[in-house]
Amino acid sequence: MDKRLKIAVVCGFGVVSCAVLKRRIEDVLELRRHFNTTVITADLIQAVSLECDLIITPDVFSAGLQSQVNIPVLGVASVLNPVEFEREGILLLRYLEQERQIN
Repeated sequence: MDKRLKIAVVCGFGVVSCAVLKRRIEDVLELRRHFNTTVITADLIQAVSLECDLIITPDVFSAGLQSQVNIPVLGVASVLNPVEFEREGILLLRYLEQERQIN
């Protein structure tokens, strides 16, 4: 059985932006049904103690967060722009595919 990947969406802009980003990630993952994932939300304070495979956060937080955790952090340029997010979503899917092949 494949490993369930746990993706954490971490925002510092508030609950609504985090929920929007989570939903967009879930939409992208739904298109590729072979991924076995769980997507959770957290704030920046919680992020440093999360047990997950990948953190997705707005670009403004990615470098600082990456320096505090030992898991990959993917920064997205825009939470609200669907065209830009689709590009980021494709990067996410490629990353997950590589991880699945390695593990």
